[in-house]
Amino acid sequence: MSVHRERDMTVTGLLGRETHRTWNGTGNEQVSRTGVTLAGEERSYDADGSFTYDDVVVPIPGTVPRWPVSGTITRSLTVTITGPNGTHTKTVDVAITFDGDSTATAVVNGVSREIDLAAREGGFQLRQRRR
Repeated sequence: MSVHRERDMTVTGLLGRETHRTWNGTGNEQVSRTGVTLAGEERSYDADGSFTYDDVVVPIPGTVPRWPVSGTITRSLTVTITGPNGTHTKTVDVAITFDGDSTATAVVNGVSREIDLAAREGGFQLRQRRR
């Protein structure tokens, strides 16, 4: 397995009596993995991804509400799997927008979904948005 990740992030709101932090930045990653299936056939997995944080404003730890007040996170990931059935490539583009309430909007390859930021850990947080 090979993993390479880079991030260039800026956080503001760390001095004084700030009540929020603002995150901006970009990053990318490359992940490669090769293995053998139970049938003894080789399978490989290669992923290339990138992300951008654009003015993601979050309250300081310990405050309520605890979810982001505003901003957008975008993420793009291309995965190529090569195995006994050939090579398959899939690309996923995600944009998550925060507006200060307990839900965020995620647009995944053009399909809008709602993320329940208040869902307890292990709960189902992602659901299709109603029109």
